[in-house]
Amino acid sequence: MNKPSNTFEIAIEPSFDFLSPEYAELFDRSAATAFQHPVWLHSLYTRLAPETGATALVVIVRDRDTGTLAMVLPLLRIRRGPIRTIEFADLRVSDYLAPVLQPGRVFTIAR
Repeated sequence: MNKPSNTFEIAIEPSFDFLSPEYAELFDRSAATAFQHPVWLHSLYTRLAPETGATALVVIVRDRDTGTLAMVLPLLRIRRGPIRTIEFADLRVSDYLAPVLQPGRVFTIAR
């Protein structure tokens, strides 16, 4: 088993696949809620977001040595009146307000 490093690569992946095996594995290892479930986020990005004019802004953090997914931060770009905002991917229909990550990794990633 590969030990995760303390070095990460951060990228924006607007077309991130929430139904992918790697996200399912991260979700299973995390303390995520039902509103962070692969099916929920897939539906939010493919069905709800387009209806509101929102576009995906998904921040991905990977372990540099192994390429393993360490964190996913689902965000949306959306216009609220005259202002363009970046918001958590909740569209005001869920209680989702946190990144999806493996417990214990937050302190390593935040350094």
